Amino acid sequence: CSSDLKDKVDIKKVIAEDIGKPIGESGKENHSIFCPLHDERNSPSFNINSRMQLWRCFGACNDGGDVIKWMRVWHSMSAPEAVEALAERYGLDLASFVRPLTKEEQLLDRYNLVFSTAIEWMHTQLVNNGIVYRWYNDDTGFDDELILNYKVGYCPSVDALNKFLFAKIGGLSQSEIHKLELDNSVQLNNALIYPILDMSGKPCKLYSKPLDPPSGATYKYLGTSNVHPLFRHDLVFGLYQQRKNIKTNGRKIIVTEGFKAAMAAHGVAVMGTNV
Repeated sequence: CSSDLKDKVDIKKVIAEDIGKPIGESGKENHSIFCPLHDERNSPSFNINSRMQLWRCFGACNDGGDVIKWMRVWHSMSAPEAVEALAERYGLDLASFVRPLTKEEQLLDRYNLVFSTAIEWMHTQLVNNGIVYRWYNDDTGFDDELILNYKVGYCPSVDALNKFLFAKIGGLSQSEIHKLELDNSVQLNNALIYPILDMSGKPCKLYSKPLDPPSGATYKYLGTSNVHPLFRHDLVFGLYQQRKNIKTNGRKIIVTEGFKAAMAAHGVAVMGTNV
């Protein structure tokens, strides 16, 4: 599977697209650039060999490999995730090389579909609600790009969310909604939504800030629980969005106490289940 893909993907093109910069002249075999994986300014130590389809940093990283290794390092992916990402990115059909999913994997894919669809819908509810969006924009000073990057959302009500999900996803059951904690009216009614993404960009947890909490409420934010089927212990708000900055800034990152502070500082926030 991976060898078939590597024969069809140009490593120089992949790296250039990822770092957002053109690399060298076409037709050349070797290309040396400042290493995008660490803060390098004096002499370029990162080499790409177009003939061998390999990369290597001869400086501080002292690392290298093929296009799969690049995807693993740059995007913090596993090898299977890297293969899937490249195949999807360049329209390659790897179906004949991929083993059938187990029942557990099929269920996890289903949960990912439902949860991701819910997060995307709530993001559009924020963007398309002029009153809420202008209030949030005025309150935070965040521009459209930052709000889009962090997929900040707004849920008007559990009923509206569930109505959309049942219409959008075939065969959806109330038990799936309950399992994914998308029926929690205390958490989701009239609330701002901050999704937490894993290192492949999939939402695995959400925190909400109810805009009209009940009288006497002691919480500011509410998060999905640790028994949520997509929960992972390594989830950190903002880490996916800041993964490239961490690599290019000597792996230093600002850690804050809240979501808005993390977004404003281009950092991350580590938070508990209920805050």
